[in-house]
Order: sequence, then C-alpha cells, then structure tokens
Amino acid sequence: GASTQYRQKRIDSLLAETEYRVIGVDEAKSILSDAEGGELAICRDDVGEGISTNACVIMEPESGKIHACRSMPDRGEWRSFSLE
Repeated sequence: GASTQYRQKRIDSLLAETEYRVIGVDEAKSILSDAEGGELAICRDDVGEGISTNACVIMEPESGKIHACRSMPDRGEWRSFSLE
C-alpha cells in the first residue's frame, strides 16, 4: 500500500544520507524513530486508523546482540540482549 511504499522510499533516503555505509545501532534507532510523513511514517502514532508502531528490533549478527523496544522507538525503553 501507500504507507509501505512511502516508508521504503523514506528509508532509502535516510540510508542515502549515510552513503549506504554500515550504520551503527544508534543510527538504526534514529531511522526507526523517524516520524516524517505523518500517517505514512516509519514511526507512527495511532492517528485514528488503529495503526501505530508497536515494537522494533535491531540485530547485530557479528556481535550476537539484539536490541529491542516494545513501544514506539522514539519513546520506549530499548533493551539489549546478548546471544552468547
């Protein structure tokens, strides 16, 4: 749908700003927290449609770490786990 297409274009735009280099966890959190676009945004609050961002996960395969947020990524508490 329109929101999926918008979010993909927005992510592409944000990654282009990093020159498509490997980004860190903080940069990934920032991208997942991006609210530009209102009801079409990557991170969106319920705007009356019953649709919102409810959780996010960032995985770091090389380090075996997982970072998760059970809420909107710009407001929720991020927790990190290690798969050792």
